Amino acid sequence: KDCPYIAYLNLCDTLNCIEPGAFYGCSRIAYVTIPEGNTTYHTNGSSVIHTADKTLVVGGRIMDIPTDGSVTKIGEMAFAGNIKHTAIAIPEGITEIGKDAFLNCVSLATLELPESLQVIGEGAFNGCIFLGTVRYAGASEAWDKIEIGEYNLILESAIRYFNYGKNEVLHFLLSNLKFWLTEYHFDGFRFD
Repeated sequence: KDCPYIAYLNLCDTLNCIEPGAFYGCSRIAYVTIPEGNTTYHTNGSSVIHTADKTLVVGGRIMDIPTDGSVTKIGEMAFAGNIKHTAIAIPEGITEIGKDAFLNCVSLATLELPESLQVIGEGAFNGCIFLGTVRYAGASEAWDKIEIGEYNLILESAIRYFNYGKNEVLHFLLSNLKFWLTEYHFDGFRFD
């Protein structure tokens, strides 16, 4: 915990448990090695993944979440205290972001979330004080179906962008536009 100078991790083949937050604040981890004999964990080079659960449990300095299906969940406190990331793109296929996963990632300003996302755990983005832009790959109706835990108020105050290439999003925006033009006689509307 709070190991800002560790850049390389060599984990042993008998390691079978990494507690959430064990590497809190270890923002410089760039390279991880795990012997092939370890049946519990594997690495993609910069992160540690619990093989059976398909959970990324330790995130490194390089934002490299696998897109090959070996990860479906960002684990509890996986990137907590990481002050290096200013932008994070969570790939399609991730269904859950665990409790406190990005806790106190104070440099994080831009976040991209996949349409596959179903759960954002309690406090997942708590303390991300500069998070101002959230891009979601799905429609606004799908966003409303995501189970978002407590202490993620920053997600509500951030500017949210939806995938304007989807018909559902365009239909939603056009119906809102029609309402505002009809009801309040607006003469213009801006979409960013």
